[in-house]
Order: sequence, then C-alpha cells, then structure tokens
Amino acid sequence: MSGVSTSSEAIGEAVKNVTEALTSVHETSGSLKRKCQELGQGWKDSKYQELNATVQECLKALSQVQHALMDGGKKLSALAKTVMAYEDVNMGTGSGGARGGNGTGAAVAAGAVGVAAGVMLGAAMNRNGAVGAAADLLERAAGAGDADDPPKVLKKTDAQKMADLKSGLANIDETLENYAANLADQGIPRGPAVEAFLNHQRALMEAELLRNMNGDFSHPYVSPQPGQWAGIAEQFRRSGILNAPAPNTTPRSLQHTAYGFQTQTINGTEMRVYDDPVGTHQRLIQRQGQSVYDMRGTCGLCQCSNMLTLAGIEGFNEERIISEGLRCSDTVRNNIDPFNRNNSHRGGTSADDRREILSNCGLPTYCMHMSSDRALNIGRIAEAVRTGHGVTVSVDVARLWHNGQHGGHAITILSVSEDGNTFIYNDTGAGVLGTIDASALGGALTGNPANVTRDIIR
Repeated sequence: MSGVSTSSEAIGEAVKNVTEALTSVHETSGSLKRKCQELGQGWKDSKYQELNATVQECLKALSQVQHALMDGGKKLSALAKTVMAYEDVNMGTGSGGARGGNGTGAAVAAGAVGVAAGVMLGAAMNRNGAVGAAADLLERAAGAGDADDPPKVLKKTDAQKMADLKSGLANIDETLENYAANLADQGIPRGPAVEAFLNHQRALMEAELLRNMNGDFSHPYVSPQPGQWAGIAEQFRRSGILNAPAPNTTPRSLQHTAYGFQTQTINGTEMRVYDDPVGTHQRLIQRQGQSVYDMRGTCGLCQCSNMLTLAGIEGFNEERIISEGLRCSDTVRNNIDPFNRNNSHRGGTSADDRREILSNCGLPTYCMHMSSDRALNIGRIAEAVRTGHGVTVSVDVARLWHNGQHGGHAITILSVSEDGNTFIYNDTGAGVLGTIDASALGGALTGNPANVTRDIIR
C-alpha cells in the first residue's frame, strides 16, 4: 500500500509541474504578444515586420509546447484513474476509508489538468490560430473516464472550484477580446451587433466551463476557426444588423407613473388593474431554466432580467443575466451555487444578491424589509406597484403553488387591482401570469426583503 501512496504523490507532483508549466507558457505567450503589438503602434518599417515574423514563429512554438503539456496532462489523468481504481480495491472507498488522503488529492489535481489547460489555452489563443484547441482538449480529456464514473475533479472543495471559476471567466473575457480583434481585422467594427455576438459566445463558453467543472464533458464548445472569420464577417454584412441601433442601457426615471387603471380579463376574471399586466408579461421571461447554462433554479436571476426590461434596459435575457451574476461578488457566486449536483438548485439568489446584480446592470434598487404585520407588507407592496416602481418579492412555493413543493421563490409583481385586493405576478417557475388575493400573498411571503426600484420606472 505504501507503494500506491508513493505513486499517488508522484502523480500529484507531476500534475503540479504540468500546471505550473502551462501557466508559465501562457504568461510568456501573452507578454510576448502584447509587447510586439505595443511596438507595432509606432514602428511599421521592414525591421518591425522581421521582428513580428520572428515573434509569430515563437508564439507558434509555444502553442506546440502547450499542446504537448496538455497531452501529458491527459495521460496523467488516465494514470491517476488507474491508481485510484487500484486503491478502491485495496483500501476501500467508504467515506471513512484511507482514500481521503494522497489518492484523492492526486486524482483531483490530475482531473483538473484537462479543464485548467483548456481554459488557459483559451486565453492564450493568438489571433492567427488554435481557437478551437480548448474544446478539442476537453473532449479528449472526457475520453479518460466512463459515463457512470464522474471525474474526480468533483472532489474539489467549493473554494477551490470558485477560484478556478474566476480564473476561467477572466480567460474567457480575454478570448472574447481576441474574437473582437479578429472581426475588426475583417472590417467589422465593434458595436451592438458584435457585442451581441460576443455575449452569446461568452454564455456558450461559460456554460461549457461549468459543465466541465461539474464533470460533464459533453457538448463541447465549438469555437470559430482561423479561416472562418472572413465568412463570419460576411454574415454580419449580409444580415444588415451592423446598422441596428444600440440597445438602451439607461433605466427610466420618471416624475410620476405613466399609467393608470384599466379593465382587463386575467385568468378568467375581469378586474380593474394597474397598467397592462397581460401585455407586460408577454415582454418578460416567462419560464426559467431555458438558457445554455445547466441551471434550473434561476427564478431570482430571471426576475432581475424582468426588472431591467420593466425599467427600459434592453438586452438582458436569461443567458446574459446569469453571466452578470457569475461576475458579481463571491457571495453572489456562492449563492448561485453553480456546482450543486442538482441543477434545480443552481442559480439561486438572495434579495441582496439581486440588488448587487441589478446595480451592476445599471438599475438602482433597495431592499424593502418585511415586518411581522402582513397587512402593512401588502400595503407597501401595493403602493410601490401602483406608483410605477418595479417590485420582486420572495415567496414560499408551498403557499403559492399548493402542489406539495416547498422552498423560496422569487416573483415579480406586475400589477395590483384598483381595490387592492388582487395582485398579478410573473412566475417563471410555474411559467404563468398568476393572480393571488392580498391575504394569500401576505401569507406566502417568506419574510425576506423585497427588491424595489428606487425610481419610478413606468
């Protein structure tokens, strides 16, 4: 058994060396490329062209080194799997077994090489090639394990995973800057159309990063290849979207609400209601968990998107708001819980989280704290809605859906009846425009704060 332990330690040390080497190569490539570009801003003669050609050859060589290191990492992962299988037989795999030491550590490190290397290579992708190598690597790394034997990377602590996630997000941003530069080289200026393209690519890459970190290497991200940028640029030109107006990013701030009460039939009942809840609901996210991210518990994130839409801020679909959430504070990321084994529990937010996300997206809100007086809570919510403020509340689905489920849930109150007895809300969990009487809403509130826009937005 001591031999197995020593082998595990050796694998762990080898993986550490590979990871450090990858980091060093990545940093060297980036530094060399940046310095060459800086020199090119004021130096354009034949000598610079010679220098640039030499630098490109160096970058090409470094890219080959990266590929070799990543291939070695893949083989180390396979070796670690074999060693771990031996330990499973000889040491036992129970929660109290001896495997909690060196063996698990080696497998964690080895399993992480494929993911970390793919992300690092994504950041090191130069504008001349190798854009798809990260996805290829991750796909190859997936072949080292069985479908019913999740990669040992899942054994990482949440803190370690969060650190890896932040590093991965930063590298994705750098890769997207290279995408924008590739398009600029093809004569496509950075504007609303390019930003929409980059945002979608960001979501695809982030979704893959999270899948990989959760041990799922299916559906690899397919990145544009070097020879494809001219065709992509031509698609931009032919589509006509280059002349599309920029989405509005400034929330409305009105002196008083622009709407009053009107008669509508909602869920079979005719009533006098504030604004146009039926028409408003059609413009919002109606069903959560429909993005490329493997997250189903995104009610609060979707309601952030809906609040932005109500305020007149455009372009925040479910994908975009999840990406914004992942780039907020550690507290927000932890509550989103992207590594939960149950995807229905991924995507959670608190009222404070939603306030931070909305603030980062340009919409100031505050947390309206709930009191023990239900009537007081309902009165304050009704007043905020009828005066044109956006309002998202936290409810217990056990008292909202009455179907045996329970747990916290975020809904946005779209309207209130003129008599104050009925509230109309957007529920992305049930996928409905719902109505609820005032007393039932008071009972369904969890006691957690509501999110309310500081300004009148409609």
